[in-house]
Amino acid sequence: MNRPSPVSILCLLLAASLHAQPVPLVFDNRANFDTSQVFVHFLTGDDSPITGHYFDLTGTAQILQRSTPYSLAQISGPAPQGAIPGGTPAVFLEDFSGRVYLSLG
Repeated sequence: MNRPSPVSILCLLLAASLHAQPVPLVFDNRANFDTSQVFVHFLTGDDSPITGHYFDLTGTAQILQRSTPYSLAQISGPAPQGAIPGGTPAVFLEDFSGRVYLSLG
């Protein structure tokens, strides 16, 4: 069975602005990189805002800021969020049009 790669799903998801309930964007660290050394960065094409949040290490919801790198450790809230297990790196996007970059170190 041919299944789309996670990268292609991510590209399809972010191809248009998101408007509605927050859409979870979950990061699966299958290579077991140190999560404090893997960063996700949301860039918009201009001064467009990003509307969304993540749960920090204390479980407190934090608002996402555009052009700000977040380590996977930083966005790994301790409590489950719906079907997302606690400790899983995730953000919840409500409105975003732009690019997502992942970087190491």
